[in-house]
Amino acid sequence: MSNVTFEEATKIVGGYQAELRKNVANDILLTLYAYFKQAHDGDCNKPEPSKLTDGLEASYKWTYWMKVKGMTQEEAKEKYIKLGFWLLENKCGIKLN
Repeated sequence: MSNVTFEEATKIVGGYQAELRKNVANDILLTLYAYFKQAHDGDCNKPEPSKLTDGLEASYKWTYWMKVKGMTQEEAKEKYIKLGFWLLENKCGIKLN
């Protein structure tokens, strides 16, 4: 799956959300989310969400996205594909070939 595009990878990885949530720790899923957001949108330019009004999930997502600030969109795409496929194969036992 080395020649897969970012768009194709998001469809593949997104199709296994239930398996990922069941088998992968939240901090790793948040890292995958951060790579997706950086690849898709670039650097985060949104204000930090309120833990009280926006919820903890929104706050964690923002925090992880900010951790990859400055990473190029191309690098984020590569990292998303690599991590997403690795998680599916090694944590979820899904064969992608």
